[in-house]
Amino acid sequence: MSQKNKKNAVIIGAGGHCRVIASMLISQKKYEFIKILDFSEPKEKKILNINVEKIDNNFEAYNKKSFDFYLAIGDNKKREVWWKKLNEINISCPSLISDKAIIERNSEIGEGNIICPNSYLGVLSKIGDNNIINTGSIIDHETIIENNCHIAPGSTIAGRVTIKNNCFIGAGSVIKDNLLISEHSILGAGSILLNSIDKKKCLYVGVPAKFKREI
Repeated sequence: MSQKNKKNAVIIGAGGHCRVIASMLISQKKYEFIKILDFSEPKEKKILNINVEKIDNNFEAYNKKSFDFYLAIGDNKKREVWWKKLNEINISCPSLISDKAIIERNSEIGEGNIICPNSYLGVLSKIGDNNIINTGSIIDHETIIENNCHIAPGSTIAGRVTIKNNCFIGAGSVIKDNLLISEHSILGAGSILLNSIDKKKCLYVGVPAKFKREI
């Protein structure tokens, strides 16, 4: 792509996840320039040499054909709010896939996903919209992850698992094959899940993972 035809990128959020997204965008060299917008007056003026500014919410000022937006927001609920807000005004939120991720054939990836380095999406897996597949996560064959989920670093999800909307899968956790994770569920870091989470809004933790409380 010639320099004059390159688009521009805006990252919303200046926390830790912002650095991952910024690094991916820099390495791919797809954008003429990148800007970071934070929710409050930024403590840092630059992150990875990218300017950081406070959000002014005047998104109509952005030429929708020239800008792509990426949500650097780890919290599912907050990220979903911003996803809906940007979609309502037709802001482009494409998926960002690391060059170091492995995406098998016939997998499906929706919009607004962040597929981080060293993650793996198995054959016939399906990823909906606005998910984070974090560093080193394994999503095996025919697994379905719906929308607004965060799969934390180092998670292993075996084949034919279904993870419903707004779930958080903690770092280093393991999910056995053919299980269901119901909406708004949380699996604690390092847990091993051997049975489905059939009820919504539940926290499971431990080895093996057991019901802890409703959330």
